[in-house]
Amino acid sequence: MTSVSWEELIEQGTAAQKDQRNAEAERCFQRALEVAESATARTPSQKLIELGITELKDPRPILQSLTLEHLADLYASWQRRAQARDLYLKVLELRELHLGTAHPKVARTHFDLAGLLLSGEHYEEAEHHYVRAIEVGRSALPPGDSDLAAMLHALGTLYVMRERFADAEPVLREAAAIRASAQGREVFDRLATLNLLAQSCEENGKLEEAVTLLEQVLDLKSRHIGTEHRGVTRTLHDLSRCYEGSGRFQDAFQCEKRALDIHRHGSPAPSPALADGLRSLGRLSVHLGNYKGAAAHYEECVAVLEQALGKQHRDLAEDLEYLVQLHEYLGDSQKSEAARRRLARIIHE
Repeated sequence: MTSVSWEELIEQGTAAQKDQRNAEAERCFQRALEVAESATARTPSQKLIELGITELKDPRPILQSLTLEHLADLYASWQRRAQARDLYLKVLELRELHLGTAHPKVARTHFDLAGLLLSGEHYEEAEHHYVRAIEVGRSALPPGDSDLAAMLHALGTLYVMRERFADAEPVLREAAAIRASAQGREVFDRLATLNLLAQSCEENGKLEEAVTLLEQVLDLKSRHIGTEHRGVTRTLHDLSRCYEGSGRFQDAFQCEKRALDIHRHGSPAPSPALADGLRSLGRLSVHLGNYKGAAAHYEECVAVLEQALGKQHRDLAEDLEYLVQLHEYLGDSQKSEAARRRLARIIHE
């Protein structure tokens, strides 16, 4: 029987995994592990040469670690997290022992293991490995390396998920600084970091800085995906909220109006999302002292909800209450009473 090389088995397993032939992929990787452990694996493989690992007298432990990494990735994709975790830990042990603790592959292993642990909601253990990945990465990776930015962003994401915004802010600042010169597809990585940093600043009470960051996000999105793209609306809503929190009601109103125009263009049909935009314009009109405008926006909001949900739906009640108050303030008793009757029908339905 013709022997199959380690490289060929890894290539076959990777192709099988890509085609979702997972059982075949597992068999290939397990056979590759047997080859990696055999005496014939003493000669440095092409893969090790590509990785710059040629100084080892016995390359077998690194071939084993590469194979176990493939298996761990496969098990992680199956949601077999316990098996994947054990394999990543074995990979980490082999690499620290044979490559040293300050090696880029060690940093990457900590990073991959942390991602697996985060997906299983093992937050403290995930944090430990993200921190270790960053510590190793700072010494082993070139300054400003994109992998280090990814590690910092991931740790910041974990902190935001845990509402530890004070911890998130400094690591996200460092990630944003590295990604400041991003080009091409990497611009979207920069956008993700700036968004998280803006959220952290907002939660930490730094509204003006959050505004500055979100304005950067809006500019980048407008240049890279277009001013009328639906992806711009989320940033407009976030920016509007920060403007409103800073008392900049006219700026907040303009953001919400632009977001609503984009929404109408892409989805003109009546929907709760369209009503949300109209409600925001009504609320901001009140802040601006434009009560007639506010009433008009709330009237349209109710009309949209009636078309989308039905005239007796309870989600109309709060908006009708606002209409009653606004029409009373404006001295329009006829409209106020009409809104009150509509509200009563919903409440007593």
